[in-house]
Amino acid sequence: MATLLLMPSGIYYARHIYRQNGKRREKRETLDTKDLKVALRRLAKWKSVNVDNKWGDGEITFDAVATKFIRHHCTALKPATVERYEVSLRQLRPVFDSKLITDIKPADLLNFEMIRRKHSGRSSTKKKKVPVATASIRKDLLVLSSILSYAVMEGWTEVNPVPLFLRKRKASGLTDSEPRRQYLSEEVEARFLAALKRPRKRGRKSLEFQERRDDVMRYAAAIVDLDAGLREDERMSLKWTDLQFGRTPHFAIRETKSGKPRRVPMLDRVREVLQALPVHPTSPYVFCKANGKRYGSFRNGMLAAAKEAGIEDFTEHDLRRTCGCRLLQKHKRSMIEVSKWLGHSSVRVTERHYAFLEAEMLDDIVTADRTARQEREAAAPSAEVFHLRSKL
Repeated sequence: MATLLLMPSGIYYARHIYRQNGKRREKRETLDTKDLKVALRRLAKWKSVNVDNKWGDGEITFDAVATKFIRHHCTALKPATVERYEVSLRQLRPVFDSKLITDIKPADLLNFEMIRRKHSGRSSTKKKKVPVATASIRKDLLVLSSILSYAVMEGWTEVNPVPLFLRKRKASGLTDSEPRRQYLSEEVEARFLAALKRPRKRGRKSLEFQERRDDVMRYAAAIVDLDAGLREDERMSLKWTDLQFGRTPHFAIRETKSGKPRRVPMLDRVREVLQALPVHPTSPYVFCKANGKRYGSFRNGMLAAAKEAGIEDFTEHDLRRTCGCRLLQKHKRSMIEVSKWLGHSSVRVTERHYAFLEAEMLDDIVTADRTARQEREAAAPSAEVFHLRSKL
């Protein structure tokens, strides 16, 4: 039975006490009101969703669980993560909305996978249609798994079939996409940075690089990505208080993907570029416009510079990957050090994304060995050949 509970603050709460697996359980939720009449109306609505559907004869649907999941679970998540959940929910709802949460079986998951495989995915050329990536289908199912795990925790269903389904379907190709391997060599990086600094025209007037605030900021952002390996959100939310230019220059990153702050060393080049940036009198942000508002993204400008530099299939994340590769190859950092530098959740993530460097290193060894052998053969004096005839 659902009852009202008046807290010392004067706010009414809805409360339901029940037994599950022989154990006493209690569920509370604020009704956000101090008015008794309003509280009674909200209690009746709360009871119809949380009590009648959960412990009575009725059963709760996927749509109701997904709505509550977003409202309660996503409040502590970053906006980008919530946006990713909502993208997947747009794919999940047409298939599962009308189904009862207890009726979702592996056959329904397979049906969802087959439907998604018929959809078109993104391609580098807008005119060309390509099948949706298996990694996208897997992400949608992982969001479904999170919702079903939430339903299990709340007692609305007994089992989450998604993890076992994903393990079985892995053999059929339902896996994460292979990590990208593209990073910039020093020569390509020089062309890319030169393209960012190239003179531009505004009307009939040709502006020098230092006169173009947008380009100066974009160039500095590229240097931050290349030398510090920050994620786009981390870089765009940088404040001047996050930059420490003292005896041990470093970035004090507070807004991270994991939510845990981290310290990133600041190399000489990126320190000099950041110290040369104009400081806005009122805005706390490093990358802000002349009016003080923070830039949203430099993606389009970087894509244009990459095209001008002859870099194919470029993404902003290639700059961050370049930083990781330089740390491993040039600065001889360990995987654990690079993992902490880049803010990966574990060293396994780093090993997965940079395993291709080991293969490249082995290829370089083989190529160098072949070249050395060919040079030795070319330098060796030619031997005189004698034909031996057998005597009869």
